[in-house]
Amino acid sequence: TALAVTFLGLLTALDLNYLTNKLKMKSPLCTFYFSNMLGFYP
Repeated sequence: TALAVTFLGLLTALDLNYLTNKLKMKSPLCTFYFSNMLGFYP
């Protein structure tokens, strides 16, 4: 059962990653710039 749960989690993660990549096409530069600015200050 542990392998089944791991496999389901992997499938869910891949599906969510695909969906977010498909939805993120509106403003990828803004989010990229914002995340870079967050990492700029230590």
